[in-house]
Amino acid sequence: MRVLIVADELFASRERSLLTRLEVGLADDGVLVAYAVPQQVIDDTPGGAADISGVFTKVVPYTPPSMPLARRFAAAELERGLCALPGDFDSIDVVHVFGGSAWNLAAQVADELEAPLAVELWRAGLAGPARDLVSAGDRIERTLFIAADPKLEREYQDMPGTNSRHVPPPALRVRSIPWGVLSPQERRSHPQAPGVAQPAAVMLVGSGFDVAAWTATLKGCHEAIRSGLDLLLFADVLAAKRSNLWAVARSLGLLDRLSLIDNLESRRDLVLHGDLLLLPEARGEQRSIILQAMAAEMLVIAAADDNSSILQSDRTCVTLDPTNVGQWTAELRRLLTDRAAALTLAESAKFFIQMHRRASDHVRGVLKAYSDLTASDTLPFPR
Repeated sequence: MRVLIVADELFASRERSLLTRLEVGLADDGVLVAYAVPQQVIDDTPGGAADISGVFTKVVPYTPPSMPLARRFAAAELERGLCALPGDFDSIDVVHVFGGSAWNLAAQVADELEAPLAVELWRAGLAGPARDLVSAGDRIERTLFIAADPKLEREYQDMPGTNSRHVPPPALRVRSIPWGVLSPQERRSHPQAPGVAQPAAVMLVGSGFDVAAWTATLKGCHEAIRSGLDLLLFADVLAAKRSNLWAVARSLGLLDRLSLIDNLESRRDLVLHGDLLLLPEARGEQRSIILQAMAAEMLVIAAADDNSSILQSDRTCVTLDPTNVGQWTAELRRLLTDRAAALTLAESAKFFIQMHRRASDHVRGVLKAYSDLTASDTLPFPR
């Protein structure tokens, strides 16, 4: 089987470790994979295409079309790149797309190659664009939407929605294949008193669109520092820009404690060495960094999110009202001063990942989806 994985800029940079694990798992089952990423991502990577690709894949750069009329030309350019790859990539059995900004291009390529399309659903709120995608070109019979979380599957199956042409929306073919990660064999060494006897590294992760939530989170950290905790804060540059975080930090006198990191989520080596992971927003977004943090016994405090099955209060993390400054402060203090509570939560979260979010299960689910897409025109979708 030959598979083309198309990733947009967000996924090709932020979720590179997830894609690499998937690539390795597919290759282990004999699947040949070509990996299409925006040329800009390759240009921005120090090692270029060699650093972007996994051990078993081949990389094809593409230029994201700026308008619908340019989509056919971009698809043709991508197809020429496929044909130029070593090996037999003249035909593709499945096109699998990660990232909403690449949906239409991937669908165009799938149409041209007469291949079925697998579309990754990684967040809530995409029902309208999803129905538009399958309505265009009558793609409903050969498109499978893969929900990265079981709660997302239910949303996309049940949501009525409308599309841009105001016609009755088609029913989406949706299957839940939860993302998974590898759990480290070694146990995490928890400092005796991070934030008290020594600084605690706090990682703030999210999109930055919910300004009120990010502001409340930073104010909660400020109050925790005022109460005696020693915190060093790290946030993504783009999220900080969207949420106006730098200005809030300046007003609170936190500039000496806040570091902004370009594309923070791709820096897994840095993030996973932190003491706490804070998720200020509840946007139904799936992020593999959350799974990796839990697997690594990192403490997680998150905005309560009904669209995420992994954010379970007191089992995998602490959940709270994202705009409640007092709750952020109280939970930071509790996890950084109550060692027994912190260890219990960290161990519980790691056990959950080991039982329910294994990388091998994710790969098996994707392989089964590919097999069903290529075996016949009818896909089984048990409720």
